[in-house]
Amino acid sequence: MHAIKIVALPLGPFQVFTYILACRKTGDGAIIDPAGDPPAILVALARENVTPRMILNTHGHPDHVLANAALKAELDVPVWMHAEDNGLYADAPDVAEIEQQTGLSVDTTADRMFSDGERIVLG
Repeated sequence: MHAIKIVALPLGPFQVFTYILACRKTGDGAIIDPAGDPPAILVALARENVTPRMILNTHGHPDHVLANAALKAELDVPVWMHAEDNGLYADAPDVAEIEQQTGLSVDTTADRMFSDGERIVLG
């Protein structure tokens, strides 16, 4: 059995894949690219018995961060973004339009910046 559990969820209006990664031993996990539908992500976390420790965004396109604000508020976990992508994340030109279309707030605040080569440890 692999030490890491990976769950893929196509979510949101753009059917972007959100991933849940978790340590099978501890249940500690990360939500990667929460693309929308926060309730579906919460259901998957409970079903898989995962305790999220962070939200990781692979890049700053708004369709990959749609559930950041809701999940951060619900789960009290930090949002991580690569330092070199933060400009795109914070200044995406189509954020207002996407928020209007989806009814979700695009949170453009990363709590933690990471850099190339940095190790992220779960479990």
